[in-house]
Amino acid sequence: MIGKSSTIFAQQEENTTPLEQSVIPTAVKNAVKKEFPNYTATQYSGIHQERTDDEFVEESNGGLIDNFEAFSVNLEGDDNELQLLATFNFDGKLLSVLSNKPNDTISPALSAKIAKNYPGWKIVNSYRHLTGGTITYFIVLNKNDNTITLYSDEDGNFVEN
Repeated sequence: MIGKSSTIFAQQEENTTPLEQSVIPTAVKNAVKKEFPNYTATQYSGIHQERTDDEFVEESNGGLIDNFEAFSVNLEGDDNELQLLATFNFDGKLLSVLSNKPNDTISPALSAKIAKNYPGWKIVNSYRHLTGGTITYFIVLNKNDNTITLYSDEDGNFVEN
């Protein structure tokens, strides 16, 4: 296990603000229950909008959550070991999932393909990104002091990123 759910995804924290569940859009809360019925949400955060020349890229959503373009949810599995970070848009659409277990989000066939093409390399993490209905896997490998990231489509084909 990498750590407690509030800290396993520390690299995500600099662009987020922890939020009370009460200010999270209902569509996001409902999507969390639907997509992850065996998980408990341990923390909600707002992901800040990107700025260009001090202007928000996204249009205002009004109110307290105006400064956020999406929401991240730390989730803990029933076994208290599997942890996920899921990202949702305002409408509750699942955008991405990050797991603390390296082989959780990739298929056994893709794991075997990586083992064959990258002997001696260890999968240290994998990320599943959904963008525009397309799933891309980011697979982080480590061997000795070297780290590389592979990209794969949903069918297990390596792709450029």
